[in-house]
Amino acid sequence: MVHTPPIRNKVRKLIAYLLCSFVPSRKLRHKIRNTLCRPMPLICGVNNHVVIVSEAGEEIIDKFYKIPAELKIQISGDNNTIKLFLPLAKINGSITLVNTNNSTIEIQSSIRAFNFVIHSYKGENQVIKIGKNIKAWDMRITAACNGSLIIGDDCLFSTGILIRLDDGHTIFDKDTKSVINKQKNPLVIGNRCWIGEGVRINKNARIPSDSVIGNGSVVSSKFTEEFTAIAGNPAKVVKTGIGWDDRETSYFERDNNSNFV
Repeated sequence: MVHTPPIRNKVRKLIAYLLCSFVPSRKLRHKIRNTLCRPMPLICGVNNHVVIVSEAGEEIIDKFYKIPAELKIQISGDNNTIKLFLPLAKINGSITLVNTNNSTIEIQSSIRAFNFVIHSYKGENQVIKIGKNIKAWDMRITAACNGSLIIGDDCLFSTGILIRLDDGHTIFDKDTKSVINKQKNPLVIGNRCWIGEGVRINKNARIPSDSVIGNGSVVSSKFTEEFTAIAGNPAKVVKTGIGWDDRETSYFERDNNSNFV
């Protein structure tokens, strides 16, 4: 069991304060505070690990000082693994597993703004994989039971994004009592997708690569055609054969049209 209670964080801050009192170098004092004063993960249970994968591919297990300072981690449960691929230069978020067992979360490297919350409650055998170079201004992922999520590379998420891997409560057949609203397939978001403001993506949804999801859309279905604009509640295809670019319109036109004035 690894358990880092709040009092340990207070002790670390006290040690940092005492050390800095004797260090004349401002740069070294900053390094000491950055190493010792960052919030440490709160991890309770058996065989839970946080794995940091360096740029060279080396796996560093449970070296909590290697976790980006802006990332908060809490785990209660057994046999869970969180794997983070460096660099994660602009990450800011939290990962919380509550009474969750045998689950895996992987976040690939990115140097883009990545603000997110991942919250799992009473999960079993969950798999959440987030690809490279994700840019997300405000994204929340919630999961219970055995939900799974795969997000591809180079995706752009606006603000107010909610991704749900379950409904939170049970719907069952009144005669047989069999559950009818479990996640049947992993929720998949392909590569290079742009998810607009206020979008909600529900369990079993599938968004193909190079898609754009319009603001305020609710996506619950499987879509298969790439280079597609999808919008509405419920979401449907509104245009095909489209592409998108991270640049603003005027800059895109300037860079792609020699006659642009």
